[in-house]
Amino acid sequence: METKFTKGRLSEIQRETGIAVSEYWLNLLLGMNKHEVGVVKASGKLLEGEELAAIVRNYQTLDNKLGITLPLIIGGGPQYDELPSYRSSRKVNGIRVTYEQLLSEMVPVAQKNLENVVESLNCGGVEARAMPFGVLRIRPHGIEIDSKTGESIDTGYVGDVLYVDTAPIITSLHNSIIPVISHIGMDHDGQEYNVNATPAAAQVVKWLQAYKLMLLGDRAVEDNNGYTISEIKSEADLHQLITEGIIKDGMALNTQSAYELLKQIGPGRSVQITTPSDLLAELLTDGVGTIMRMPYIIQSYDQPEHLGENGKLELTDIFNSAFLERGLALVTDYWEESTLAEHPINRIYIEAQEWSGGMVVRQFDNMGYACKIATKPDYRGNGFATQAIERAVLDYGGLIWRTGLNENNPSIDFYDKAIHKFKNNGIANPGMVTDSFEANGYKVYVINAQRDKVDVLVGTAAKLPNTMQSV
Repeated sequence: METKFTKGRLSEIQRETGIAVSEYWLNLLLGMNKHEVGVVKASGKLLEGEELAAIVRNYQTLDNKLGITLPLIIGGGPQYDELPSYRSSRKVNGIRVTYEQLLSEMVPVAQKNLENVVESLNCGGVEARAMPFGVLRIRPHGIEIDSKTGESIDTGYVGDVLYVDTAPIITSLHNSIIPVISHIGMDHDGQEYNVNATPAAAQVVKWLQAYKLMLLGDRAVEDNNGYTISEIKSEADLHQLITEGIIKDGMALNTQSAYELLKQIGPGRSVQITTPSDLLAELLTDGVGTIMRMPYIIQSYDQPEHLGENGKLELTDIFNSAFLERGLALVTDYWEESTLAEHPINRIYIEAQEWSGGMVVRQFDNMGYACKIATKPDYRGNGFATQAIERAVLDYGGLIWRTGLNENNPSIDFYDKAIHKFKNNGIANPGMVTDSFEANGYKVYVINAQRDKVDVLVGTAAKLPNTMQSV
């Protein structure tokens, strides 16, 4: 009998696991088709023992308790280590050169891996089915230029995904059967090709138009001290991590493939790198591993009148809808110059594509005062607020804001986590103060405040007139 995803079922899982699902993702899940949710890619290292058992346990929860059915793409890796031709083959730019003999040895192992994973899921009470190799339609990769030597290398039977035949995958998902997909694909003549599993999974996400790609391995992305890098914010950041040698070899290829995917499918989607035991958390939240997502397009305006009357009304609606649950709304003269006249508005940030969030920043000493930050309730958890704060810090050098100290204020937990994150991700400058303080009934947050001025800044911010009113 098919299990249907509901808020009630999710609440049960939240109570059991302590995983807190964002409203944004919850609302998406409630309105999605089965094939739009996400795709899981498991490294070949995870296809046996406790690692495979952990994947099965997560699928038991997702499929049997929540009614969420996710395609599973599997790699090869260690299962190929004993193949005679594999040991003598070479890699170029992370790609395994695959000549005819090696391919002939790999295909039976790939088929066995498929059957083993399907059997493990079925034995765990999760109905699964192996997809034919032909769901990945391939064109030859051809020549690869070695980045180290400049040599031109014929990669043999290495393929790139031309398109994904989504029909059998979607049929399986809508019948609540897990489609398990190999990294072996076929061209139109039935010739098999070796495809790197991560780019293959990225293509499945693209052709299904799914929201999440979860890459399961033995660890998330770590820095040189072994600490998890929680987020890779941009392609430039990724390039720097690769240049510094923090990300290398197969992980470099995987993360580059991930960003190519994100550039094609845009904001609102994510790629998350984690371990099998954390799969559930990665699907339902930003996770505990490494997340990559395309930045939102954030427009900035110097003056409220540049928004136009309709723009001001829409931004007012964003703020009022966000504060309604706390019984608050903007004061009627919020946009007038006389409101907080000593701290005039000098920057407004808007999520430009869907107008899902906005932030108003006022002049405040030598930094910005984020007078209002809000995301529409249905979009909470989409990453806009964090990105807007980071953008303002880049524009102003430092930022200060406050929120009311009361029990029904959900912003406090979010801002506390954000400040902790900013302390460790390069936004906070060494020697400057990035922290939170309590004053005059408010919790005041500062990023990059001068140490000798922080007490005055906090005290001033906490005493500013309130620009919200009860409704």
